[in-house]
Amino acid sequence: THLCYAELTIPKENRAVIKSPDLTWIPSENNIEKALSTVAEYLKNIDNSNAGTYDKESAKKILSNYSDYFVQLLGRIVEGKKRIYCYFLASEVKHRYPEWREDLVIFPLGGGCCYWGIEYDIETGKCFNFRVNAEM
Repeated sequence: THLCYAELTIPKENRAVIKSPDLTWIPSENNIEKALSTVAEYLKNIDNSNAGTYDKESAKKILSNYSDYFVQLLGRIVEGKKRIYCYFLASEVKHRYPEWREDLVIFPLGGGCCYWGIEYDIETGKCFNFRVNAEM
């Protein structure tokens, strides 16, 4: 079955570019828009991938509330390629992290779809390393 999703976007007020000492580059607004739309497409098409059952089920839950998430974005260069690391927090847990706009949130164990991440490669335009915290 193919699920239909409304426009999938993360509102700008729910985004933060984290500037840390080891930050190797700062993604542009255009880079961020492309990354987040590619993340949404990745999640929508995960059934066609070799992802495990937990990731596929988690993607469906995430998509049903995608625009309610908060995201931290970090620019890094890995093996000579620019990547955006995207770390997502569900709206119901964001209050635990009042400094989420400035400080990288260290994800706790557990929490399921409240905490998930993915990487986006600027050069290839692809997402990879999708990971969702385990349910506990």
